[in-house]
Amino acid sequence: MERIVAQSSCWRVLGLKVDLDEPEARLRERAAERAGIDPKSILSLRVARKSLDARVRRGRRSLQFVVHVDVEVTGGPEGSESTALRRAVRAGHLVEQPPTSQLHVKPPPKLRAARFAVVGSGPAGLFAALALARSGVEVDLFDRGPALAERSRAVAGFLRNRVLNPEANLLFGEGGAGTYSDGKIYTRVDHPLEPSILKELVECGAPPEIAWDARAHIGTDRLHRILPRLRARLLDAGVTFHWSTSIMGWRSVEQGGQRKVLALETESGEFGCDGVVLALGHSAQDTLEQLARQGLVVAAKPFQLGVRVEHPQALIDRGRFGDEALAKELGAAYYGLSSRGGSGVAAAHSFCMCP
Repeated sequence: MERIVAQSSCWRVLGLKVDLDEPEARLRERAAERAGIDPKSILSLRVARKSLDARVRRGRRSLQFVVHVDVEVTGGPEGSESTALRRAVRAGHLVEQPPTSQLHVKPPPKLRAARFAVVGSGPAGLFAALALARSGVEVDLFDRGPALAERSRAVAGFLRNRVLNPEANLLFGEGGAGTYSDGKIYTRVDHPLEPSILKELVECGAPPEIAWDARAHIGTDRLHRILPRLRARLLDAGVTFHWSTSIMGWRSVEQGGQRKVLALETESGEFGCDGVVLALGHSAQDTLEQLARQGLVVAAKPFQLGVRVEHPQALIDRGRFGDEALAKELGAAYYGLSSRGGSGVAAAHSFCMCP
């Protein structure tokens, strides 16, 4: 390997030890030392994973956080620093990372002046619209529900008098179904787009720890402040919002053996477009049925059945920490369970724990 660090490259530095009372600001210095690079060459640093080492050693428990960090490095260390970096790679302290994917795409020339319709304003729809708009594509975003303020009034009215608005409720409207479910954003998958999406949310007011917390929650109260800021970014990028607008179908033609969409048919009229992104969520059965009648291929997806289980938090803290007092330092303890299926018994796993 002639040159390990390119002009700009990303590395994951593994296994940095941090005491409970140490500031995370020390991570930059320790990451540079472990990687054998000059701290000044680190352009950015992000906590990728953080876990608690609570093992008992020599009869006593010494608590430390073990942290993996992703660093973006500019330039290439020379001489002894380069040797130290190679040594860190060989020792398994350092792993090269693919560059973070950005929230934009490079459309082919024929689409650079195109107009796309995005249907649904949940996470998928919002970030699809943002990526397309930042790439120079004109975007119309449609949602059958209203913007957040009107949606919140409808939800409050339902909770007060139990009169349901079929188009403005816990499922339909700005932010999608997750708007009133504590903003759970963990997915159990790694994807190059994840850091950019999380960075966008943090810049809109989400807690910085969502970038590394394996069980990240934004919180419904914060989410209701974040969504208007995210909407403002989409508006700045050129996205046009169409609230309280249901999709009735589309007009299309057969072209080269493929079906090309020419326009969306909505209750507010027809909107011409060159392409459609469907981000309908899990409760748009009527829309899917209508589109299926017009030739959209729809496949049923397996579903999971959820139940709620409650335990006293003190019980969990004792089981995980062995000492309830540690919860004051470390926060509420978590746990997860899973059971593989077989012999006619369905598999089961815990999905979300909300202390």
